[in-house]
Amino acid sequence: IKSYKTEKVVLMIIVLAGVFFRFYHYTGFSLSNDELSAVNRLHFSNISELINKGAGPMVTPGTKAFGLSPASIRFPFVLISSFAPFFGFLFVRKIFGSAPALFTAVALAFSGFPVLYGQIARPYGIGLSFTLLTAWLWSEVVFSVEKNKTGKVIT
Repeated sequence: IKSYKTEKVVLMIIVLAGVFFRFYHYTGFSLSNDELSAVNRLHFSNISELINKGAGPMVTPGTKAFGLSPASIRFPFVLISSFAPFFGFLFVRKIFGSAPALFTAVALAFSGFPVLYGQIARPYGIGLSFTLLTAWLWSEVVFSVEKNKTGKVIT
């Protein structure tokens, strides 16, 4: 990419396309047995039951506040998984540069596996997003370079 501004525009288009594909028709298919099982484990009468029975299995957040429709159950998962192309871009750019980073963003935005698993109420899309976020943050720590006032690198 020739300029930083062009890179930002291309990245924004890729990320918005990824968001579109994740939200497009995400309620068009019924809840899977796996999703229904997670929703069924949400009925607790007190905090002790929640800790004992709900902390171990994966549960779906926000169903009491937003309802039990496929849209409300899947929305937080779709939203958080939409960040995966952006975090993947940041991580790969830190290590390899702009061109591989844009390729990574395209792969995460358009590939069937991250899009599909970002649309269902299971931890796969969220896990991908948080793993890429963690990898990027660690790369910021590991590959950071300090410069003194004269601009020379401090090792």
